[in-house]
Amino acid sequence: MPNRTKNEQIDAYLSGDMSSEDRLAFEHDLRQDDALSKELIIWQRVDEALSDEEALQFTQRLQTTSEQYLAGESTPDTTHIRSLWPRMASAAAVALLLAATAIWLLWPQPPPAELYAAYYEPYAISDNFRGLDGTYPEPVAEAMKAYGNGDYQTAKTLLGPWRSDVTFGPMATFYYAHCMMGLGKWNEAILLFQQLASRTNHVFVFASQWYLALAYLKTEQLSAAKNILQQLAATPRGLYSLQAEALLKEIQ
Repeated sequence: MPNRTKNEQIDAYLSGDMSSEDRLAFEHDLRQDDALSKELIIWQRVDEALSDEEALQFTQRLQTTSEQYLAGESTPDTTHIRSLWPRMASAAAVALLLAATAIWLLWPQPPPAELYAAYYEPYAISDNFRGLDGTYPEPVAEAMKAYGNGDYQTAKTLLGPWRSDVTFGPMATFYYAHCMMGLGKWNEAILLFQQLASRTNHVFVFASQWYLALAYLKTEQLSAAKNILQQLAATPRGLYSLQAEALLKEIQ
């Protein structure tokens, strides 16, 4: 495909005007290029809609979408639209197609690291560590103080021996996992949150799921993050259900 532009390649791919060799090469490019993949999806939907007997309904849907999302200040690259004009139902469909393309290409989803930063907040210090006298065991008190000050290395060191404690084990592990996040040790944090999220004998189950999803998001494991968020969003009156639902909308 040396003499074809990207837009011409999309048109040829959709119309079946490609050799087997070129098609394989183009599909390889699709797997490597997210922007190209998105453009192809747009034009596949356009072709489906314009070959449907309900093309008018398609036009109306695009018009509604454009009115809801476009401010009208930006104009996308429309050079590839010219090659598709013969398959357009009308000039109105072309104009509305520009709106749909602008929504997709000019308003891309925020990168995972940016979403993580927007939704992540360190977990507050819990009273569940306190003993019957209302105080923390001394090493735990020091660990919580270090954690609250952002000294995750010290907190991690002090919490380590408590992870096997019968009473405080799950809670110590939960904060230990947060320390690993704070130290940038994401794989270790994910493993610990997975362990906590799979057990139901402690009060940090849903919190563990939430932070597990955030850790997946930070490490760009979007499919895994979505699976956890969907579970949280489906939890009736769950503490994290609304946050999970909002974050899902950002990454879907």
